Amino acid sequence: MPVWQAVATRQLQSWLLAEAERRRLRELVGTRTQLLRELGEKVQQHLQGAHRSDNADGKSTPPLTPDDIALFERYLHVDDMDVAYSQVGGILHAWGVRDASLASFHPDSKRLCDGDVEYYESLHLQQVPFNSQQTGAALWQAMRLQHQQKCRRQYLSVPDPENTLAFKFRVPGQAGSDESSSLMIHIVLRNWFEDGQTVILWRAHTQGEGKLSHIQADETGWSVVRPTDAHTRRELGMPTAILTFIRLIPRGETLGAEEDKSNMGQFLQLAEASGNKDGSEIVRLMESLLLDDARRTQLCC
Repeated sequence: MPVWQAVATRQLQSWLLAEAERRRLRELVGTRTQLLRELGEKVQQHLQGAHRSDNADGKSTPPLTPDDIALFERYLHVDDMDVAYSQVGGILHAWGVRDASLASFHPDSKRLCDGDVEYYESLHLQQVPFNSQQTGAALWQAMRLQHQQKCRRQYLSVPDPENTLAFKFRVPGQAGSDESSSLMIHIVLRNWFEDGQTVILWRAHTQGEGKLSHIQADETGWSVVRPTDAHTRRELGMPTAILTFIRLIPRGETLGAEEDKSNMGQFLQLAEASGNKDGSEIVRLMESLLLDDARRTQLCC
């Protein structure tokens, strides 16, 4: 090869490498700028969402009372949450989770009776493309963010505050309905990470207010975040499953068949709407945290 051709070839290669590096840097700057813009928008949306939630409650949540504290302490200590935690595996087995692949698992809600007591159970499955430990941490962080709004009165004297939350909040009546009908919800949550899975368990008491004051409900629920089975990973490509179980036991004094049925329906509708709203926001926050973490990891690498 002539000398001039070798020099020209080296110059061309150097120019191509420099141009590729400039493109890479431009793309990196653009990606970082877009990431910062998205993060800023998400923070602003979260702050605006929390502010809307504060104002949307109508009547503010009153300060904690001795009765509130006694209820929290009962959930934390007397009605031992460790007992409920120990039952998680048995409940999953009863629902058939351990007997079948999650790829074909589609559970239906149940309406059950224990003597004269009627109650409801549901099990929901969500699969996500992130590892289970990362997902469990993001889910707990999302729950903390959702439940630490100003409109929720938090009880701070809890054991292991990094993994325990206790608070109460009011759910107003639906628009167009009797505004004297609302709910007061007390809830305690605890977070465990053992045997390669995260378990977030809660106990809640919902008390009707106004014309619903004769109705109340007790709720036990949990979310288990764990790796999926090999068949599910092969079939769906999803490494992590979130299994959320809820048992709701409503109770009410009899006021008359039709009136009591109507009030109970309104009570359950309000409770379900509140749970769905919180659940949707928690999932949104969790997914946002996971995506942000994935982007940061990608940029670092």
